[in-house]
Amino acid sequence: MEFDKLETIVEKKDKTTINDQEISYSFLFEKGTFKDTTEITSFAYLGTKGKHQPVIFVTNGGPGSGVVWQHLALFGPDRIRIPDIMHPPVTPPYELETNPFCLLDIADIVLIDPPGTGYSKLNEETKKEYESVDGDAVAVGLYLQHWITAHKRINSPLYFMGESYGTVRAPAVLEALYGGAVLGNKHLAGFSLSGVILLGTAFSTGSFAERMSQVNKPALNLLTCAATYALHTGKDPYQAAEDAWAFAPEYAKLLFEGRNADAAAVKKAAKRISFWTGLPAEQLIKDHLKFTMDDFMKKAIPGQIIGFYDGRYLMNDHIQEADYDVLADDSGMGMFTPAFTAGAYLLAEKYGLPSVPYDMLNCVVNTEWERKSAHTSLSALENAQRRNEDLRIMFATGLYDLCTVAGNVRYTVAQSALDPDRVELHEYPGGHMAYLGDDSAALLVEDIRKFICH
Repeated sequence: MEFDKLETIVEKKDKTTINDQEISYSFLFEKGTFKDTTEITSFAYLGTKGKHQPVIFVTNGGPGSGVVWQHLALFGPDRIRIPDIMHPPVTPPYELETNPFCLLDIADIVLIDPPGTGYSKLNEETKKEYESVDGDAVAVGLYLQHWITAHKRINSPLYFMGESYGTVRAPAVLEALYGGAVLGNKHLAGFSLSGVILLGTAFSTGSFAERMSQVNKPALNLLTCAATYALHTGKDPYQAAEDAWAFAPEYAKLLFEGRNADAAAVKKAAKRISFWTGLPAEQLIKDHLKFTMDDFMKKAIPGQIIGFYDGRYLMNDHIQEADYDVLADDSGMGMFTPAFTAGAYLLAEKYGLPSVPYDMLNCVVNTEWERKSAHTSLSALENAQRRNEDLRIMFATGLYDLCTVAGNVRYTVAQSALDPDRVELHEYPGGHMAYLGDDSAALLVEDIRKFICH
């Protein structure tokens, strides 16, 4: 894997308003090309404060997802207009509006689409070099090195924000930037970051789960399920979440004991879990208190399916299970994808970007991805903090995110060797994309501002 060149394809001057202050900025659409013709593209918004201004590099997840979600809802000076977040428009007309949560007054923003996402092309003959945790980290790390060098930002405080799979990418990029000689490109880099922001932490769940026993999974899911069920049944989601979390250790012990657990204790626990989830106590007893997130999504609210990526959304349960597609038919994803798709094209019109389709989510990349890595995500973060005593980490989770649940994050950090004085945990009244909805976005941006300007 060899980097060839970094080019500016589009450059325009513009202005926006943030907190009643007019901010001038340069918009750059840039392309990094590798020797094999594979590409990484990025959208940069650069203010006028100069080389000492912090820079936030942003990627999405998937793997295979474009960065358009963060671009058009959180970081860009323009966002897609969604007047009612619970009822986003799924048919035209669509329009962009000034983003009140843009951070350009305190930082420059670089939104990155790795190979195979957005406008970034992937060489079919060499794509396996890039479709892995470590290969992707090397590619993104090389792009960052060349970007930092080309823009003379070596003395700028540097931050990396990853969402979903981007939270797996972030620790691996830390390794590639700081060391690199032990990873794919075998060259020592020596770039360090001031901070990492992890939104919807994927490495604490699913195929990336670390230091988390599957026996404990229902107990770790309970916090999110309780908050989501409370939201839909008129109770206090925050109180339900904390009550459920306080019960989690006792719940985990009963799960560990399985069939040997005391029958009276199981019966009592089943009633409590039923209260927090809506699942029948009798079924919980029969299943030795075990339930899956799929059970909760489909059975908690009669006649409705709860959104996997955002539990605030419901969808009528009138389809056959064989026809269910977690992306297209997910209660949340199915509602807000059209608006963001339209937003990508509106943004292209505004800035004169390529007149080609923007790849929102490349599921071919996702299914071909090698998820094993030389280092686990958690150990990479631990090593990064050990080497860099200034590195701070911010974990951000949507309270109604059934995909990367808050309980997993709390548990993973508690079991880690991360420095608690340099770690922040925050939860927001949103889903997997916790910036959807102004209430949640305002809280998230406030915490990011404090994190950057500490």
